[in-house]
Amino acid sequence: MPLPGNAFPLDGQPAGTLTVGTFDLAAKKPIAGIDVTLTIEVPDSAPIVRVAKTDAGGKALFENLVAPDVPEGSKLTVEATLAPGAPLRKSNAFTMAADK
Repeated sequence: MPLPGNAFPLDGQPAGTLTVGTFDLAAKKPIAGIDVTLTIEVPDSAPIVRVAKTDAGGKALFENLVAPDVPEGSKLTVEATLAPGAPLRKSNAFTMAADK
């Protein structure tokens, strides 16, 4: 399993789909009902920002992350505050392959 904050391909998902999982490692349970922000750094353009709320399983879903909505070569990051008063958690920047 990858370390928290690192993106990885998830087989079985449609191309251009990003699933972000939020998990309380100490309590060993998902975190539901929080906002996850996706920032897309587009070459030679203003960033695109999308927000999704986590479901009961702690997952936030972002779709249509392929051209023309998201140009190839864009860098993505996700971030969320997992509990009131907790520090903001931010992923490492990543790109998405057009076929993943």
